[in-house]
Amino acid sequence: VRQSLQSDRVIIFHFQPDWQGTVIAESVSTDWDSLLSSTFHDPCFGELYIAPYRQGRVSSIADINTEDLTPCYVELLTRCQVKANLVVPIVQTDHLWGLLIVHQCATPRHWQSTEIELLQQLANQLGIAIQQAELYQQTHRELLKRRRIQTALQESEERFRSLSASAPVGISQININGICLYVNDRWQTMAGIDQKQCLGKDWMQAVHPDDQPSVAAAWNQTIQQGQEFIHEFRLLTPQQESRWVLTHAAPLRSATGNIAGYVITQEDTTARHQQEEHRKLLESVILNIQEALIITELCQEDSLKHRITYVNPAFTAMTGYAADEVIGKTPRILQGENTDETALACLRSALQQEQSTQVSLVNYCKNGSEFWVELSIVPIRNAQNQLTHWVSLRRDISDRKQLEATLTRQSEELQLTLDVSDTGSWDWDLVTNQVAWNDRHSSLLGYEPGE
Repeated sequence: VRQSLQSDRVIIFHFQPDWQGTVIAESVSTDWDSLLSSTFHDPCFGELYIAPYRQGRVSSIADINTEDLTPCYVELLTRCQVKANLVVPIVQTDHLWGLLIVHQCATPRHWQSTEIELLQQLANQLGIAIQQAELYQQTHRELLKRRRIQTALQESEERFRSLSASAPVGISQININGICLYVNDRWQTMAGIDQKQCLGKDWMQAVHPDDQPSVAAAWNQTIQQGQEFIHEFRLLTPQQESRWVLTHAAPLRSATGNIAGYVITQEDTTARHQQEEHRKLLESVILNIQEALIITELCQEDSLKHRITYVNPAFTAMTGYAADEVIGKTPRILQGENTDETALACLRSALQQEQSTQVSLVNYCKNGSEFWVELSIVPIRNAQNQLTHWVSLRRDISDRKQLEATLTRQSEELQLTLDVSDTGSWDWDLVTNQVAWNDRHSSLLGYEPGE
């Protein structure tokens, strides 16, 4: 253009949103300064020229010193070594993109109509070309962005698949309608079904039939409120194996914020439930057995001393002591003057050797009354095999002891009667086939006692 018009400088001037402008392209002869990349701001431009230029106004100045121009504009042109200029707008639809400007720097110049028409045509073509270039750049940027997003999504999905494949919990993905889109290996193991049997199916197909109504009600409430889903229920495998799972479903949202599906994690809690059932069974046994149960913890300062940490209801019924009356004390509160020292020595020996033992001895109730017990103690150790507690069971054998005493007394009385009456007696045990007789019977048969 510069060569065709034989001008000193031709520039393309691009506007910013605040109407500052930058020279983004230039052709200039060697006699004059380059304005390329220079930024200019004419405070008068926005008020006076934006609207006219947007409507296609062409400005032709033959001599800046004779034209009726604002002082700020004259000063700007002088700094740029301009004597005359021709300015044509570059318009995209109704948007003033920039200006195509021709500068005459050496002398003033009268611009011919053919020159103005040529520059207008060039500006129109330039506006179309720039618009197409910007559209291409925008399309290219969007394509690159889409590719980056697609790559990031693929990498994210690969990471998700990799992590979920080795996760110790069951992981599945469903759409908004509850249709299964993905399951990891752990979920397949817990549910007892493979991918072909669950993909495209309702995610609740593996839920135990007895639990499905409560799970469905909780899930519908989650869907309606758009919240997370946390529920514990059972799965039932095709092999009729039941598994407890703690299930957590988190919503997946689209770019618009709408829920597009859910990611579900399921932790196998079967072992915990079994332990809980076992614990409840043991607790029921402890609470309902007739024997008095005492749990004591080891005293660090004295291995022979133990503090009571638990007693069952049977202990209270047997001794009259409430639990809060004995917690923190030693079992010695049950001993008294008639407690057999031999049995106590046996207990102390077992405690020192950290071994189980069983003895019979007298204990005392809260009211001071005596009762006989058959006492068994068992040591309890931790994971490091260190002794931490003792468990003792006390069975009330007072009735048995009383019966034994009665039988002993009756046997002694019978023997005394036989001795006084000079009567011989014998006994034949049909179970052991053993025969026994007293001394008088021996003498009657001609034998010496004990012969």
